[in-house]
Amino acid sequence: MRSLHSWLALLFALPLLLVSLSGAVLGFARESDRIFNVDLLAAPFSTAPLRPPTQWLETARQAHPGMRIIGLGLPLTPVDTAFVLMEDDAGGRHEVHVHPRTGEPRGSRPTDAGLYGLAWHLHTTLLLGESGRWITRLAAVGLLLTILSGLLLRGRTQVRGIAGRTHPLLGMTSAPVLALIAASGLLFLAWQPGYGNMQHLTLHTPAHRFDLPAPTPALTALQVTQPKCAPRWIVPLPQEGLRIACEEPHHAGTLGVRWFTWSADGGLVPQADGARAGELLYDLHTGELLGMPGRILWVIASLAVPFLILGGLASRSARRGSPAAKTNHE
Repeated sequence: MRSLHSWLALLFALPLLLVSLSGAVLGFARESDRIFNVDLLAAPFSTAPLRPPTQWLETARQAHPGMRIIGLGLPLTPVDTAFVLMEDDAGGRHEVHVHPRTGEPRGSRPTDAGLYGLAWHLHTTLLLGESGRWITRLAAVGLLLTILSGLLLRGRTQVRGIAGRTHPLLGMTSAPVLALIAASGLLFLAWQPGYGNMQHLTLHTPAHRFDLPAPTPALTALQVTQPKCAPRWIVPLPQEGLRIACEEPHHAGTLGVRWFTWSADGGLVPQADGARAGELLYDLHTGELLGMPGRILWVIASLAVPFLILGGLASRSARRGSPAAKTNHE
């Protein structure tokens, strides 16, 4: 069992190291992105009334006339920009940020250029495309097997030294969270990503070969039927309609998000397509189910992985150098 535990850890050490560190970065990538790109993502305070969304879209079209609009992110606070998600003919995605009250263009950037996009691709594919995606899945399975074998080894042997004592202690304390992260991540990938925070949606929103139509009628219908649900994301549908996400107050993570479809003929209709299960898996995987304390705990658990790897190597070296190991070898 000890040999299995050691070989599993050695086999998956590098991908687990990259996945865990990038996962820790993702925990607060949104906040970090806002700090480093405040001129782009923040809207200076203004007492002017909100401009209609059609003006935000027109500002984006004027800035990039050759691109299609495939999504619209609405500001949730008075200091947020509205951002328009656009796609060029080569499939590249760009964020165009607009001051929602003055209509001033704040700037644009490729979607993958942000810290969140880079960390996400490293976390899910190791920057190796589909091959990297399968490696991360195998690494998640390897992490689960390593945790299980480590739990079975608990208390069987005593190893002297700091590494030998702290490694099992750190493993036992972080094992529940790491097992939940690995299992929910595997299920979330199997469910197909289509949920999550705003940055996640910009990376996975399906693209269509037509522009986003004027969202004002849909937003008016949402305001009438769901006055407490704040709209946050709008994308076009192939049937000349819109898909709208709105966020209810006092909910942690994405479980407060409600999805609707709107069309001129059918009006506003709640969407019940199993999204709740996907959102639950996403919130379990990221810790957002518990709000900010959960995100902090998940980041700490992710940062424990490099120390577990180093501690395991040091503990293995200490066992090999112990007098008992030398006697058995002789």
